[in-house]
Amino acid sequence: MRISLVDWPRLESAVIAAGHGDDIEWAENLKPPANADEFAAEIIFVICNSGMKHTVARGIYDRVMLEAQYIGLCVNERQFHRELLKLKIKPREWPKFTNINALATTHFFENHKEHGRIAVVCITTSRSKTTEQIYALLVHEAVHIWQSERDFIGEDKPGHETEAYAIQNIAQALMVAFRDLR
Repeated sequence: MRISLVDWPRLESAVIAAGHGDDIEWAENLKPPANADEFAAEIIFVICNSGMKHTVARGIYDRVMLEAQYIGLCVNERQFHRELLKLKIKPREWPKFTNINALATTHFFENHKEHGRIAVVCITTSRSKTTEQIYALLVHEAVHIWQSERDFIGEDKPGHETEAYAIQNIAQALMVAFRDLR
């Protein structure tokens, strides 16, 4: 279906009458992204907020991006301590590398001055673990990070796709970090 200039005033009035006038203003003032990071952030916005009114979606997105978590990955205790020093976390606040009997543990640190919210995943690796087993543990920890983010933004019922994309992105970042540590 083609929309002509003759149709536009009627359609614009209907959109405004439905309470979406601010969405027209927003769309008319869009500017192209300045760089790849800005473009990626806009893609994230679209994926996470599909179907929501722009003003509602933008509020959620802004809170998430403002408080985006720093995510680190450590495969041994020495590396974990170096990461905590780099993040300027006081030694008295340092937890154990992993919880008792755990193969992996995610540690959360709130209200950090430079990094906001921090998640540091600690995973024990050994020659007896396959790459697939390690990746499965990283996905498990990615779910915990997503759960923390979801709770932080006050999202009780995220859409299935939103949740899947969020976990996928966190898990992928952890897998890339693991690959880079090797």
